[in-house]
Amino acid sequence: MSPRKGSPEVLRFLSGLGLAARARRLRIGPDAVISAIRSAEATVVVIAGDAPENVRRRLSRLAAAKRLPHVRVLDGDRLGEALGRERIVALALTDESLGKRVLELAAEVEG
Repeated sequence: MSPRKGSPEVLRFLSGLGLAARARRLRIGPDAVISAIRSAEATVVVIAGDAPENVRRRLSRLAAAKRLPHVRVLDGDRLGEALGRERIVALALTDESLGKRVLELAAEVEG
């Protein structure tokens, strides 16, 4: 069952992403995420549930190789809408405390 668009869990998760964006602690898009992972700037990777299979595999593999937590949550349209963009399939948080909070919120959305 997919989370309801306006559920409190989803809204808190999207609000957490918005906070990270305002703090300029996000890297958005597969290429930016790959760069952030390779440069050890990323602390958490978020992948849209509907991201293309090759993107999901590549980012999951890279994150796992660097022992970075990563989650698949929501869809690209919802992630994009929360950040004022059309669609986002992947993003990386570059702040450890914000990243931990976003992971907690993602677990609530999926739980």
